[in-house]
Amino acid sequence: MRSTPMMRVSFNAAARAVALLTAIAGLGACSSDDDGAGSITSFGQQYGEIVCSGLVKCCAAAGQNASKSQCMEFFRYQQSETEAGVESGKFTFDAEAAGECLEAARGVSNFCGGDMPEACDRVMQGTAAADARCDQDNECAIPPGGIATCNYSEEAEYGRCEQTVRGKVGDACQQTCEDLGGGSWSCSGTGGDPENGIKIACYRNDNLICDFQTTKCVALGAAGENCSFDGDCGRGLFCLSGSGSSTCAPLGAAGAACESNDACESDYCDPSNQCAVPLALGATCDANAERDPCGAGSRCSEEGKCAPQGVFGGGDPSALICGLISR
Repeated sequence: MRSTPMMRVSFNAAARAVALLTAIAGLGACSSDDDGAGSITSFGQQYGEIVCSGLVKCCAAAGQNASKSQCMEFFRYQQSETEAGVESGKFTFDAEAAGECLEAARGVSNFCGGDMPEACDRVMQGTAAADARCDQDNECAIPPGGIATCNYSEEAEYGRCEQTVRGKVGDACQQTCEDLGGGSWSCSGTGGDPENGIKIACYRNDNLICDFQTTKCVALGAAGENCSFDGDCGRGLFCLSGSGSSTCAPLGAAGAACESNDACESDYCDPSNQCAVPLALGATCDANAERDPCGAGSRCSEEGKCAPQGVFGGGDPSALICGLISR
């Protein structure tokens, strides 16, 4: 089952969207005599060089012109504000994580379509508590294993930090979430206002779902148990419609009979109604096919090529980035 993730956009989230470039600009990118990552200024300079060089390279591979100097402007844009934020305690800077981030970032092969290393998520962290005033997501403190966002009401001139805390079986809940890694997640909710800026989410990663009738965390369905949607079933299972009822069933391996992509381990049910290996990125595909033949995380574009699905659920993410830093 494919889902469109909602991204937590911080400076170190996936280096593949306009919002990301704007956010990571806050690290600063001015020159420094320090060759290490012991200061945010030094780290910002080196991180900017790595990311912008990588973006220009992948933009060129996609046939799009991009300017490294234009990219670096995004890193300089909010330099003073971010450094002031660290000095005032709005953010914390982890020099050890910064060093690990730089080392790992040098090994990233595709900055237009890939996520930044996990270590980069730990370099800067917000300190604003739940329900505290904020202007952007990365000012908010993240609860263990959870999510934090800066939310605005229609009337407010500034936002309030909202924490999504990981629930346990039986906990009252407002959302079902799934941690997709790389600073991204997918969430759907039953509604309800957070209490003192805190929401409880049941994580599919923990084999839990927020039951919309009881609004409590319950275990996902096991094989053979009744279901209404694919999302009711545990990992490796889908909701198989039968005569009179639907039950959770194992995803089909290659060659298994199927009626939809959701029924296959590979996420592709071919025209002969058998689970099959999906097409690779760059492969020619039929954009009008009943079932998308491209692999998970990709889609058949209007040009008839399998392309990365992108941060916003469609299109090649490089088009957003490369257009933003075009010459």
